[in-house]
Amino acid sequence: MELRDSRIIVTGASKGIGRRIAELLLEKGAVVLGVARSTEKLRELEEKYENFYGLPCDLSDLQCCRAIIDTALREIGGLDILVNNAGFAVYGMVWEQDWRDIEQQVLVNMVSAMCLARKALDYMLEKNSGTIVFILTGAVFAPILGLSAYGASKSGLSYFAETLRHELDGTKIRVLNVYLGEVSGTEFFNNPSFKRLGERRCKYFCTTAEAVAKRLVEALEKDKEGRLYIPRILWLAAKTAPILNIAVSL
Repeated sequence: MELRDSRIIVTGASKGIGRRIAELLLEKGAVVLGVARSTEKLRELEEKYENFYGLPCDLSDLQCCRAIIDTALREIGGLDILVNNAGFAVYGMVWEQDWRDIEQQVLVNMVSAMCLARKALDYMLEKNSGTIVFILTGAVFAPILGLSAYGASKSGLSYFAETLRHELDGTKIRVLNVYLGEVSGTEFFNNPSFKRLGERRCKYFCTTAEAVAKRLVEALEKDKEGRLYIPRILWLAAKTAPILNIAVSL
């Protein structure tokens, strides 16, 4: 797929993996609508890239979420690729987490991506083309203690994404499900709930935001669909973890 002039939505575009994905796509000549809560960081990208449009939106607000596709059609003239990247985690055993934190993780990590995919399909099915990307996690393959809500939200999204991929058989709409190991150099562990763990280094299937962005862009250029594991060895966890019936501790 030629990414130049492609019209792309990236959620969670203001920092970390999402920002690097957006930047690489922009460098390829794509037109990107970046969605994030931080107006200031979106404005930075708008000042740096002529073909970037920032849309401040809290994805836990479904009214705001529902308006994103219509905004893309109006502001960038259409939609070729949707990258559902936004997500966050709060650490704590189930009984330690406030219900609001659990609810927010489910809304942002799972429900918003489902909402965007459903809205995008109205447009993509009409023109019978497009790509929907779901950024997922290796945490769906084995329970991670303290990340029950995060893991549940991503597991639910994984089921949705994998089912959607098969439901679209016979169309020219591709679904690419990207399963990630632990990504260093992001703000994932910056939530105050992780402070109890102290300073930590990457332990499991480590990768970087740069590596994730490069692999994804390459996959889009090659019209890849199905599953993408980053790092590649993560496929081993997908195969063995359910058999071993193990839980992982951070």
